[in-house]
Amino acid sequence: MSISEFLEFMSLTMGIETDNWELRAIFTNHLPSPHPTIMHYYSARYVSGEITPPEDCTHIGWFRKDEAMEAIPYPILKEILNAIHENPKTLITGKGRVYWIKME
Repeated sequence: MSISEFLEFMSLTMGIETDNWELRAIFTNHLPSPHPTIMHYYSARYVSGEITPPEDCTHIGWFRKDEAMEAIPYPILKEILNAIHENPKTLITGKGRVYWIKME
């Protein structure tokens, strides 16, 4: 499955249609486990539909940036969100710090 097919599948699984997906950030996440996780952050344009959470999800919804910042408990995720929001057309990456890579 390609990344585009996966993003479309995830959107449809949540009951919505999206397009114009853009990779906005990529990080490695070193949890207390033997295997690091690569985290991809995408932006997309909402097209249509009503968000419906899957059974294993306790809450899902649309948030303004200030609401999201209040709800996010992890400082690094807040830093990533700020960097994505404040730097359009920039790929955010790094380990432990946020770095900007300008995309043309």
